[in-house]
Amino acid sequence: MHPIDGENPDDPGIRLLAAAVHSVPGSRLLLVHTGPIPGVRPGAVRLVLDAREAPEAGERCVADQLTLGDTPERCAALSGDFSDALVWPRAHLGKDFSERCLTIAALSLPPGGRVWLSVRKRKGGASLARFVERLVGNVRVAKRDRGYHLHVAERAEELDLELAREVLSRSYTIVDPRLGDLELLGVPGVFSRKHLDRGTAALLDHIARPDVIPSTPARVIDLGAGLGPLSLWAAQRSPTTRVLAVESNTLAASLVRHNATRAGVDRRVIVHNGDGLPPLDQASDAVREFHGHADLALVNPPTHAPADQLAALVAPLALWLRPGAPAFFVVNRSASLLRGLSRTERELADLEERAVEGFTVVRARWR
Repeated sequence: MHPIDGENPDDPGIRLLAAAVHSVPGSRLLLVHTGPIPGVRPGAVRLVLDAREAPEAGERCVADQLTLGDTPERCAALSGDFSDALVWPRAHLGKDFSERCLTIAALSLPPGGRVWLSVRKRKGGASLARFVERLVGNVRVAKRDRGYHLHVAERAEELDLELAREVLSRSYTIVDPRLGDLELLGVPGVFSRKHLDRGTAALLDHIARPDVIPSTPARVIDLGAGLGPLSLWAAQRSPTTRVLAVESNTLAASLVRHNATRAGVDRRVIVHNGDGLPPLDQASDAVREFHGHADLALVNPPTHAPADQLAALVAPLALWLRPGAPAFFVVNRSASLLRGLSRTERELADLEERAVEGFTVVRARWR
């Protein structure tokens, strides 16, 4: 299992949260995208964003998935007999996602319940504290540790429901000439939620050339699909192409399904929400049909990941592609990727690198 971006149980901010609720019964705790909190008693409910987030002993994990037209009333349905809700912002996912997490936390508590927020003072802590005060009506600093502030707010009888509705309804429309008439929906909590990222744009510019993919692929694998730009690009090129979109982020996987439905290609886009390509004994029939028969793979991998984790993600592709079928990768630097591709179970037929718009596009084929 690959580690989750932004999770670190040894972080001082996580330790502040753990100390604040160490005596609270687990059944009274809601963890909103915090990752595991050391020392939490059994029975806690944890909202998770990624299929790789496994429950700790005694925890119940609830996957965060796309629900269009989120309302305070729907989020309140998450509530149990909670007295405390914990939030640890993941800065790489943006302020809009942090505000969404805080809104869910506040709405899930009864009046008098406490929202705990642990955040670096220099990483937007003051701004998020002001947001909590607007939403809940109060906030204070309970403790400080090495640049972190632990904020706590007590849920008032009345919340700012207008603000809550605005936060929960935030979404973005992505349009790009490379995608033709496609309009993709993005929401807080997913990679490149507001626009087509530069790596995907570079890969599309390369593979759209008529000499790069000369024939129409029957089956395409999009590994690390995000909210679906590559999957939908492939599906809309031909009415006979089927696409397997693999994505670990639960919100992003929901967006692929939604965007495929909007584009009218949902019957031909199969979404696997998991940690890379699955073992065959855990795959659905629709997913298994791609094994050994895929004609093309498109991959925009998380190249900031350690080399061994990148290798574990991309190496299985060799067995899912038919002999000679190409896989295209777009990376900032290719060294780690090339090492991973050299460790597959099948022999490489060839590797080709091309510089494209500040990125490297790598084509790999196996015998």
